[in-house]
Amino acid sequence: MKRPRRMARFRRDARASRTSIAPLSSLTTLIAGLGAAGFAVAQPAGAERTQPPAAESVQAADEQRQREATGVRPAAGAETVLPAVRAQGTAEPPAGKESLRATTTTIGKGQQELRDIPQSITVVTERLIDDRNLDTLKEALKNTAGISFQAAEGAEEDIRLRGFSLQSTGDIFIDGMRDPAFYERDSFDWDRLEVLRGSASMLFGRGSTGGAVNQVTKRPVLVDRNEVAVTVGSGSFVRTLGDFNLKTGENAALRLNAMVNRADLSGVDIDKYGIAPKFRWGIGTRNEFEVGLYHLKNDNGIHYGLPWLTPGPNRGGDYLWPTDPENYYGMASDYAKTGTTQGNFTHLWRIDTDAELRTAVRVARYERDQRASAIRFANATLQPDRLAVTSDTFSDATVLTRGTNNKIMNMDTRYLQSDYSGKHQWWGLKHSVQSGVDLADEDFENFAATVPAGVSLTKPTTTVGTPDDGAKIAESLRQLSRNRTFDAQAFGVYVQDLVQVAPAWKLLGGLRWDRFEGEYHNISVAAAGNNPCSVTPATRISRTDSLLSNRFGVLYQPTRHQSYHLSYGTSFNTSGDTYQYDAGNAKVDPEKSRNIELGAKLDSESGRLTTRFALFHSTKYNERNRDADTVNACNYVLSGKRHAAGLEFDVAGRITPLWEVFVSYSWIPIAKVDESSGAGGAEPEGSRPGLTPRHTASLWTTYRLAPQWRLGGGLTARSKDKPVGLAAGSRIEAPSFVTADLMAEYTMNDIIFRFNLFNVTDKHYADFLYRGHYIPGRPRTLQATVTYTF
Repeated sequence: MKRPRRMARFRRDARASRTSIAPLSSLTTLIAGLGAAGFAVAQPAGAERTQPPAAESVQAADEQRQREATGVRPAAGAETVLPAVRAQGTAEPPAGKESLRATTTTIGKGQQELRDIPQSITVVTERLIDDRNLDTLKEALKNTAGISFQAAEGAEEDIRLRGFSLQSTGDIFIDGMRDPAFYERDSFDWDRLEVLRGSASMLFGRGSTGGAVNQVTKRPVLVDRNEVAVTVGSGSFVRTLGDFNLKTGENAALRLNAMVNRADLSGVDIDKYGIAPKFRWGIGTRNEFEVGLYHLKNDNGIHYGLPWLTPGPNRGGDYLWPTDPENYYGMASDYAKTGTTQGNFTHLWRIDTDAELRTAVRVARYERDQRASAIRFANATLQPDRLAVTSDTFSDATVLTRGTNNKIMNMDTRYLQSDYSGKHQWWGLKHSVQSGVDLADEDFENFAATVPAGVSLTKPTTTVGTPDDGAKIAESLRQLSRNRTFDAQAFGVYVQDLVQVAPAWKLLGGLRWDRFEGEYHNISVAAAGNNPCSVTPATRISRTDSLLSNRFGVLYQPTRHQSYHLSYGTSFNTSGDTYQYDAGNAKVDPEKSRNIELGAKLDSESGRLTTRFALFHSTKYNERNRDADTVNACNYVLSGKRHAAGLEFDVAGRITPLWEVFVSYSWIPIAKVDESSGAGGAEPEGSRPGLTPRHTASLWTTYRLAPQWRLGGGLTARSKDKPVGLAAGSRIEAPSFVTADLMAEYTMNDIIFRFNLFNVTDKHYADFLYRGHYIPGRPRTLQATVTYTF
């Protein structure tokens, strides 16, 4: 079947869009008031009652395209059953390329409607990914509010959600299975990106205090369609994408996604490629299978960051450098080689029309070899004026040192996951049941990189006025030796039931039990003299944790366009989440957290626009802290407590047939370290935690001026913020910022020409924060993309 052309989609959307928000329930006055104040989009009364003559045929065509895209077909001789539709026009678009709005998700174990999940979820669709040229996980997450980034000491660039860690606790997933390692993730094989907010250990096991991020990959479908896209831009940027789908039989299809990307951005090289072939057969039948391979290889440079610039008494300042954000001061020999190879197998058993069992197996290998240089201001004795560097003394002649910050590690993982979902009629009530088991086996190894005797790998100094000086050393001369390992096994079992207790009311209850075993082997890491918890070489430490997680929720759905929820969920973090024990944390029970949320999901009458609101209160109430009152500073206690509370909202879809919008905003007015020992780098009691900005927001909107022309623009904003773990009395703070992006698109039959301009004002801002440095955000960048669909 030939893929519908974009011009036809434009005419279809123009005919079938209405955008008046349904009346809100009086039981949720607060949220209703917020919706009425800023996000209800109304048309004149007559417009709401006007139905385009072709609406029924348009809806039927949409449903047919959706069945073709997903490959689900009725059995021979059976009555045709269309996908569930909540209201006229609310069916999920046939592909994420067609809309900024989503109505279903797979992050909650199995395919579910977003309105039936009593927890906040933001979905970044493929259309938004394409519109904004979002090629990495970090760039995509900037479109979801409440996200902040840490430029950690090892350049891990940890991700925070609502102020709580995501990446360092392994809360990133691919198709619902853990994707734990540190590597630069690419979007070339994504269908969408899903962000679940708040505690979710009932779904995923350990971690998920702030939430979870799920990368949903593209699947083979029963349609012949292909797409090739080439992007060129500033910094010698060239990126080629291929998406090829071939129907190979009545119920079988093959899909291949591939990517090659090379560039020189701000002195940092990008050289990466990826390939993801998949074969799916039995599509739409009782037994459906899929086998796939995913391979991503990054051979990139690395920008470790710039040291904070202390304001002087004369010039003042905001701790940021007054330099071009393109400047790079690391070594030309620095690099970050990361990647993964994954094999996947999935079996879907459709037990009957309302029940299915999905079993998935993944075997993966992760590799990371990082050679980086931490940039610092040289001592006053090395500066031209022999004064400590402040904004008063900062100049092109300021001397910089380049440290050695290497990370070499590998990880092998094996995962098995089996999830049941089914609808049942028990005791006169409707039940939507989900249950399953998952097993994990993870092997982590770390390597030391030492300099052989007689070899000098000293890095030369540089100056502010000589960026990109080309200095290099022979990193290949370093000798690698395995110095520590961590082996982990995990098992989890869960059950969840969504019960419809009345026409407009549903109750959710879920329970999960987890067991986590970890063994740390210190092969040759020398004990640090300033760390009383260091483990001497040739030492093994093991620990086992078992505990329960729960989730409860109430849903009120007075109409098909409204869903209100109140939910409670818990999560836990073990000492082994970071794949390392020490003499202290191996004796301590897991940290615990909880999330309470009151929210709503509201659809317009046409089903083309969705708004989401949430009031949340997240608490980590069992946080590990060094005991400052004991002689043995290695004694950990679970005395820490912190919380964050605020408001979030998203808006996604069409305001008019020609005007699309995606908005994500988070306001966290309350964030506090309630209890802390203040020892061992813990944030002081009573302070606002680092990486918890009060305001974060992202806006993207497009307008179709003519059938061939579409224009777009967006803003990304963050209020002032500070790094985690600042020394007492430190006043380091990253200033607030707003950046703007622009887009223009021209469509000619099956060819699309798109132009993107990022950071229009070339603003220098702190994107990733650490107590010793920050990483600047992307400078002004221009990219042009040509996409051919056939």
